[in-house]
Parts: sequence; structure tokens; C-alpha cells
Amino acid sequence: MASMLLRALLTIAVVGLLVGLDDAFWLRRGSRRSRPRPRPPPRCPDPADVLPGAQTTWDGTFTFLCPDFQVIRRIRSAYCDAAKDRVWRFDCESIPGVSVFHELFWSGWINDYDRVMNYQCPFNAIITGFKSEHNNGREDRRWNMFQGLRHDHV
Repeated sequence: MASMLLRALLTIAVVGLLVGLDDAFWLRRGSRRSRPRPRPPPRCPDPADVLPGAQTTWDGTFTFLCPDFQVIRRIRSAYCDAAKDRVWRFDCESIPGVSVFHELFWSGWINDYDRVMNYQCPFNAIITGFKSEHNNGREDRRWNMFQGLRHDHV
């Protein structure tokens, strides 16, 4: 009886080897147990947590304009490696004696992705705002300046 049981088990083993399950079955079964679960990609913290008062988001396009004839006074930023981008905060202030700009205009894009940015405002104009676009493929930004001009300050 024991030899018959052994013969039956041996027959089943040989048939299993001949017919066999493919390698993919065994790899799938083994990989479920041995492969660690994928970790979620790192994320950037909330912009307000890294830069209080942040006015932009990671990887976003934005337009910022100072109110009521004010000009850009200060620019602050914070970087997140996961997004490979910065969030921005702009502070504006009034200039004593300036209550109107005679001309307001956009500069056009002053840089291209992965290129140097070197810009000087024409006609002694003053920067009053920005527009910026982020490109995830290039992980870079391009910039457009909004400027105000007073003819008596040229």
C-alpha cells in the first residue's frame, strides 16, 4: 500500500513536470511574496507650509499683478525637489508720488526653457507683475514681466 501511494505521487510529479506550469505562473506567485509594494512617489508639501503666504502652486502657471499702481518690492521662493519647481510669494508697495502709470505693458517671454534669463526693463519701466509657465518635461520656467511706465520718470 505504501509503495502504491509512493508510485501515485511519483506519477503525479512526473506528469506535473512534463505538462508543467509555465515559468510565468511561478514568477507571479513568487513575486507577490518577495517583491515589496511600490512606494508612492514623493510629494511636495503644501506651498503655505514651506512659504507662508505663497501665491503660487508647484508646477503651475500663474499670473501675479500688484494692485493699484504698486510695484514689486520683494520676491521670495521655496524649492521642492520632488516637483523640481518653486512656489513664489511677491510683495508689492506704493512708490511715494506715483499714483498713476502712463503705460502698462507685457515684456513678452524674456527667457526660454533651459536658457539663461537676462532682462533689463526698457525706458526705466518698473516691474508690477509676472506671468510664468512651468514645463514638467524640461523642469524649468519661462517668464513674462508686466511693467509700468511714467513719462515724467524716463
